[in-house]
Amino acid sequence: LLAAEKRSEMRGYLERLEEGSGARSRPFWSRRYFTADCGVLHQYESERQASRRSTAATKKNLLPLVECKLTKVPVENKSRYEFVVEALSGRIQWRLAAQTEEERRKWLGALSNCSSKS
Repeated sequence: LLAAEKRSEMRGYLERLEEGSGARSRPFWSRRYFTADCGVLHQYESERQASRRSTAATKKNLLPLVECKLTKVPVENKSRYEFVVEALSGRIQWRLAAQTEEERRKWLGALSNCSSKS
C-alpha cells in the first residue's frame, strides 16, 4: 500500500498589492482571504465567501501554482512581510504580504509544496 500523500493546504488572510484605477490610480494594499490547495491559489473577498464556494474564484482571482516562482521581499515595514508569487512564466505576479515573518514562512512553504506537486 502507498502512504497517503500529505496535502499542503493553507488558508487565511493576506494583503495583496492591487493596481489602482480611476481616482485611485496609485497601487494600494487590500486584505483578502486566500486558500492554497490542489496546485491553485484562490483569492476571495472574505472567509465567508470562500466557505460558500457558490461564488468560486474566477479566473481573475485564482493563480495556478504549476512551476510558480516564489520570492521573499526584504522587510521594510515590520507590519508587512511581503512575498511575490509568479506564475505562467512571469506573466502573472501577485505581491502578497503576511502580518508576521512566521506567517510568511508558512505560506511560502505551503505554496512551494503545492507547486512541486502540481
